[in-house]
Amino acid sequence: MNKYLKLFLFLTCGIYLVLHFTQEDAGWRARVQKAMAQLGEHQSDGSDYELTQVTVMNRAVVYIEDHYVEPSRINRSKMIAAGLEQIQQAVPEIMVNLDEDQDENPLSAEVQVNDHKKRFSLKVKSRFELLFKFRDIFRFIQSRLKHFSDLRNIEYAAINGMLSTLDPHSILLSPEEYAEMHLSTKGRFGGLGIVIGIRENQLTVINPIEDTPASRAGIKANDHIVQINLDSTVNMSLTDAVNLMRGDPGTDVDVFVMRDEWKSPKRFTLTRDNIKVKSVKYKYLGKGVGLVRVRNFQNTTVNELKSALKALRKEAKRSNLKGLVLDLRSNPGGLLDQAAKMSDLFIERGTIVKTVGAGNKLREPKMARAKGTLSNLPVVVMLNSSSASASEIVAG
Repeated sequence: MNKYLKLFLFLTCGIYLVLHFTQEDAGWRARVQKAMAQLGEHQSDGSDYELTQVTVMNRAVVYIEDHYVEPSRINRSKMIAAGLEQIQQAVPEIMVNLDEDQDENPLSAEVQVNDHKKRFSLKVKSRFELLFKFRDIFRFIQSRLKHFSDLRNIEYAAINGMLSTLDPHSILLSPEEYAEMHLSTKGRFGGLGIVIGIRENQLTVINPIEDTPASRAGIKANDHIVQINLDSTVNMSLTDAVNLMRGDPGTDVDVFVMRDEWKSPKRFTLTRDNIKVKSVKYKYLGKGVGLVRVRNFQNTTVNELKSALKALRKEAKRSNLKGLVLDLRSNPGGLLDQAAKMSDLFIERGTIVKTVGAGNKLREPKMARAKGTLSNLPVVVMLNSSSASASEIVAG
């Protein structure tokens, strides 16, 4: 089999990207998700990955340039510079020195791999020049970088650096992160009960799940996790952090936490447990009014809401259910389809939400249906500054 046929099969059966748009507080933003198709065994560990093919980057750049909703944000030189800086953070053997003009526009970059240096101009005028530039940079890196376990991570880092110049919400998920996202939305997993994310380059607690080892120990939202067991979280990926905190129920893990008002980190020794996450809680307030708290949007959320409404009607008895308070405070979001289905319960007709790309090239409306609508039930929605993504769709 010649090399061109191999390349064609790899591009056809290999890595693919999925792009969808979500509505954020500042308008429409692109959020890039990546899933990995099954590759041949020779590609599975990344040990012989060919960076110069820029396989994933090529598709990412095409999606960005063709579909990003605010094309004016696209600055190719800054994208390359940010990509290089992200590589520098991901690979200790690589150092990057940028030259900028007085307006902080990148002009060139000196890339150092171990003892080898090379300067690259960052002046590019098209997507093709951007890809050729990264191909040249990757060729230099790959020829000088020895004993690096997975070269795919260099390309992923470069892409996420580029995406960071667009908005805070655009990300490329590695295959492991993509699998983790699906696992976390199933409503059951083993671990400590902490929802974490990267905020300002720090591993941050987004939300401790109620009645879990983390919440019982007193860990709070916005705490920074600086160390897990013996491992510092500086430059640690979300996947690595999750893997360190997950484990068999009954086993312990040391989590070192820094809080704004503390002078030094504190150690929490937590015992892992089976975490069953219910996204919906409810309470009957009396006089025909029910309260429903939705923590996040996972696969089971709409069914949980329907069960909660059924239970509230039963508690209301003769008063019937006359009103509903839908509490979405500190709800970080989740699955778009669950947000649309929840909204559909309260809307008889019209567009619930639609994704729109640059120049209206992509449109995917989700429409309300009259069947099953709770049309005679007044609803009050509660939000706060930590309500995001799917929560905003339901509230809107």
